[in-house]
Amino acid sequence: MRNLIDVRFTCLSDFVFWFLCSSSQLLESLPLPNIKWICPTAPTRPVAILGGFPCTAWFDVGELSEDGPDDWEGLDASASHIANLLSTEPADG
Repeated sequence: MRNLIDVRFTCLSDFVFWFLCSSSQLLESLPLPNIKWICPTAPTRPVAILGGFPCTAWFDVGELSEDGPDDWEGLDASASHIANLLSTEPADG
C-alpha cells in the first residue's frame, strides 16, 4: 500500500499546491513579507497508469501496489529540475 499512499498524498498535496499557486492573490495577501512564492509546474511526461497519456507529473506511476516500481529516474530528473529553478534565484542578502 505504500505506493498507493504516496500517490494519494502526492495528488492531494499537488492539488493543494496547485490551488494556492493558481490563487496568486491569496498568496500575495498572506502576511509573509519575507517569503517569495515559487510555484513550479511539473514537466509533461507520459504516465504509465494513465495508459501513457502525457500530463504534468513529477514522476511516473506504473501501478498502485505496494510492490510497484518506483520511478527513481523521474524523481531524480524532477529534483534536478527544481534545483536548476532555484539556482537562478538570488542568494540571501
